[in-house]
Amino acid sequence: MISKLRQLSRVKNFKLSTKLIATYMMLTVIPMALLGYIAYTQYTKSIEEQVGEYIPRLLMQSNQNIEHRFNEIEHLPDLIYSSESVMSVLRNNEVDKKWSELHREQYIVKNFLSSTFLNNNNSDILGAYFLSNNRAFTSTRVINQRFMLDRSSFQLGEDLKIGGGMKILLPNQTNLTFTANEPYLLLIKEIIDFDNRKKLGTLFLAVKMTFIEDILEDLDKEKNAVMWMMNKDGRILYHTDYSKIGTIFNEINEYPIFNGS
Repeated sequence: MISKLRQLSRVKNFKLSTKLIATYMMLTVIPMALLGYIAYTQYTKSIEEQVGEYIPRLLMQSNQNIEHRFNEIEHLPDLIYSSESVMSVLRNNEVDKKWSELHREQYIVKNFLSSTFLNNNNSDILGAYFLSNNRAFTSTRVINQRFMLDRSSFQLGEDLKIGGGMKILLPNQTNLTFTANEPYLLLIKEIIDFDNRKKLGTLFLAVKMTFIEDILEDLDKEKNAVMWMMNKDGRILYHTDYSKIGTIFNEINEYPIFNGS
């Protein structure tokens, strides 16, 4: 009780200016600081909620654009059926042929691959390769090494069992390399003769990653943004860090699979 009285007497002895400053702090500064903190907290929460709603929509639109481009590329091989000269070459699987005939076949198919798959409308396609009856037809935009698939993926002489769909290979599954080691996806599709249901050959399209980068350009502008695309097994098909393409994302099970996560 005595100590409290002493403290009160000390307060009474304060100068008037000190008392006014203390009163001002209690009535103005402290409440304003508290209100500022509450306003900042609410504003931050509001921004996070807006971003949480905006980013998933942007990702969904980007995903649809990527799927749309894949669907366009997936239907490109069907253009082979529209060329009677190419179909005639593919159906002709005779073993003994004259050099002139082999050269003519190479010219027909390579010219078709170049004009159809490497035109200005398909600037993201680096190269087109067609394997048929131990024959290889190649057309590329840039210098590349000898085309050979990794035997761990499948044997060239075996049925790829792709059916009507398309298979995707990563750069680590083939020794095919391009200038400046540009990252790419190798899309594979079998060409079936509808007249007799026989396999005519397999088409390989090397598609560079720039079409994915162009689609994700708006997201990539965010500072320190890291984006990747992987299959259901966690194999990374695309990553902003090219060195991680083809690797396995082991933490895939730790990520919830729903929109906005």
